[in-house]
Amino acid sequence: MYKILLVDDEAVVREAVKERIDWTACGYEFVGDCENGLEAVELAERHRPDVVLTDICMPFMDGLELTRHLAKSGSAARVVILTGHEHFDYAQQAVKLKVNDYILKPITAAELTEVLGRIRAEMDAEAGRHEDLLRLRQQLNESFPLLKERFLERLVTSKLRASDVPGKLDYFQIRLTGAVHTALVVDIDDFGRHLAERPEADEELLRFAAFNIVQEIAAAGVVFRDREERIIALLSAGDAAELDECAQSAAEEIRQSVGKYLKFTVTVGIGRMCTAPQDLHLSYRSGLDALGYRLLVGKNSVIRIGDMEARGAPRPARQNEWISSIATCIRTGSHEQMERSIEDMIGCLKNDFTPIDKCRTLLQVVTLSIVQVIQELGVDEAGIFADPSGPLAALGELKTLDDMERWLKRVCGQAVQAAAELRNDYNRLQVEKALQYIREHYREEHISLQTVCQHTHMSVSYFSSLFKHYTGKTFVEALTGERIEKAKELLNLSPLKTYQIAAEAGYRDPHYFSAIFKKWTGLTPTEYRRQTANGRV
Repeated sequence: MYKILLVDDEAVVREAVKERIDWTACGYEFVGDCENGLEAVELAERHRPDVVLTDICMPFMDGLELTRHLAKSGSAARVVILTGHEHFDYAQQAVKLKVNDYILKPITAAELTEVLGRIRAEMDAEAGRHEDLLRLRQQLNESFPLLKERFLERLVTSKLRASDVPGKLDYFQIRLTGAVHTALVVDIDDFGRHLAERPEADEELLRFAAFNIVQEIAAAGVVFRDREERIIALLSAGDAAELDECAQSAAEEIRQSVGKYLKFTVTVGIGRMCTAPQDLHLSYRSGLDALGYRLLVGKNSVIRIGDMEARGAPRPARQNEWISSIATCIRTGSHEQMERSIEDMIGCLKNDFTPIDKCRTLLQVVTLSIVQVIQELGVDEAGIFADPSGPLAALGELKTLDDMERWLKRVCGQAVQAAAELRNDYNRLQVEKALQYIREHYREEHISLQTVCQHTHMSVSYFSSLFKHYTGKTFVEALTGERIEKAKELLNLSPLKTYQIAAEAGYRDPHYFSAIFKKWTGLTPTEYRRQTANGRV
């Protein structure tokens, strides 16, 4: 219900209005009546009415002065003038004061009820609009993070009008202070062992953890994710030298922190610098180009586009790029990428209407590069090129680009498979070599992952991935398993004390040995020996 206050210096009028109007039916709560404006001010402060019915001419403070006072005090009450004065100057002042209605006496109860009903309908409508506005504002607040991320994505993927950018940055409270800006593009190489050990649903959790690391390290910048799930960090600084140092330092810290705390790797591409926020799409684009060089540089890298271009690294181009891409795919076992490179090459030759003799010359060069790669890898050449007269002769028999494409895909596919088999054999031998090293050195307290990697001449990260793939265990699990099995043998077959067995198994601390033994077997060494003696194990 809306609150209503009646102000009139005539008691008869006040009584008549109070008694003849059904306030509840009209949707009002009658909070009081008074005979002048001063009394009304006091009641208005106490009850905060929504509607004030007032006469004009009253002692101490008239209706117009009351209206002015209510407006100045911030009251939102709607004022209805009930007066016997129809002079134009009164009506004119009432209009200036934004009085809701100006009614001449006498007025019937039905007429006043109609006026009050109209005012209530207006207040209902206004309340509805206010609720709609509040609801919209709430929805906006709830959607604000998503809208902010979508704007940032547009900022780095589209060329926005320079005049639009500052306002959007202010609205989303994005601070890109500094004279120069750059974009870091962080892409997860793969999740390593995580997805083999954890459910598929954990992928988003791992991505979120990586995002948090980037956000913490690049806290002075702006961090968000694009639709390809890459993490973007926009950094700013006062000059190019400062920004270059900041970007490289942040990128390296991101790479190391993800590897240390999340146990998988990311590659970070550092884009070119720009001097205006609306040009960040150029920095982002060059950051993506930097990521593209991951094929050459390898995973778990920080790649600055300026370094790659300064070194004369291959740009996406024609002959040299195709040859390099196909050769790299054979070495790395990237079958799908190999087929895409061949399709891209053949498609360009078709679109350019390249003469068939020039196409054949190019493909001969590509074929010779394939031969060189498989020879370097130690793959049996005869098993790849079935034609006894050699690959160039076989290529010369092909008459169309479609035939050449199919032939190249078949040859390269066989080369990829053969290289992968050789690589698997070599990897398997390296893992067996590591297992043998563990069997021979498990007694040594200081045997570690690093010492095994030195023995096998492999990096820690690559060896760990390889070892897990072939054995299903981590290095620590394999070492502990070997030690526990040796301890079991000694407990079964020798009278040695527990501390002596601990030392024989590679544990200097017998208490730590007992804890590890129980964790693996469910029994203490003493319990295991007793149950073994009783034939219960």
